[in-house]
Amino acid sequence: MARPFRGDFSGALPVKQQVVIDKSYLQGATPADVRQLCANGALMTDTLFAELLTTSEESRKRCFAKFPATLNPVEMIPSIGDLMRYEASYSRPCTPIHECRLQARFKFQPGIAAGTYEFTESELGVVRAVEGETRERVAQFAQAAAVVSSWFPELQGFPANGPPSLIDAAMARIATDPERVRSIYAQIVGGMNQMIRDGAVAPPADWAPPPRPEDVDEGWVWYRFVQVDLLAAVEFVHKHGAGTTGDLCEQLEHDVMDAEYVVAATLSSGLASRDTTMQSFFRRLCPNGLLVV
Repeated sequence: MARPFRGDFSGALPVKQQVVIDKSYLQGATPADVRQLCANGALMTDTLFAELLTTSEESRKRCFAKFPATLNPVEMIPSIGDLMRYEASYSRPCTPIHECRLQARFKFQPGIAAGTYEFTESELGVVRAVEGETRERVAQFAQAAAVVSSWFPELQGFPANGPPSLIDAAMARIATDPERVRSIYAQIVGGMNQMIRDGAVAPPADWAPPPRPEDVDEGWVWYRFVQVDLLAAVEFVHKHGAGTTGDLCEQLEHDVMDAEYVVAATLSSGLASRDTTMQSFFRRLCPNGLLVV
């Protein structure tokens, strides 16, 4: 996948603390904070890369200017969709996630921070690929948010900003009950496979069946993907009420993008974010992980 990097592919890179940076942290932190974090080890997903390329020019310049002007200023990892396809194809987890990083010596093009760099068609293909995945994920997330009360009956008819105790109890189960998460995962995967068998949907060209429910655990992207989506769906119900998704596409897209960062962060046990909801999700799922705010 082409990106505006320059450098030669020269083998493995040293492994440091894998802290996933999100857009809120990059926008709010000082250049010194970002550079110190990168010096201690940091991960940047294709999702963040795409977000930065599609933000305003001034915001993009400010964000890229905060990275150190050195070789490998940050470790690059694929999108969650790419990692899930890997697990489905090879029937093994992507962890340790640092092994999925771009194996290259690179620098960001200086023109990005200066606002003079012209992105090529192949580089913009990265953005289109991530945006396409996001649209698919928005549709999936909308379905999950609409039916989450079937998995957590106590949330049926839940009003917007209703009793937080019910929300907290549901989130606690998601964070601490692996069998419950695997059970929901099995329902989701079973439904997906059935639709393909029935011809209701056509599988993608690179389709591989998802991992078996009995195989996945906290070390798999598929497991963390379902776990984080459930937390996000419950939080969505808390804010907007049960069954409400119709006219909230922009909010859904924001929630989906945030969920991708948390999934990657749970697999690296580190997150740098200034978004309080993401911080809360990460603390629930990785109580002993490194959180940088």
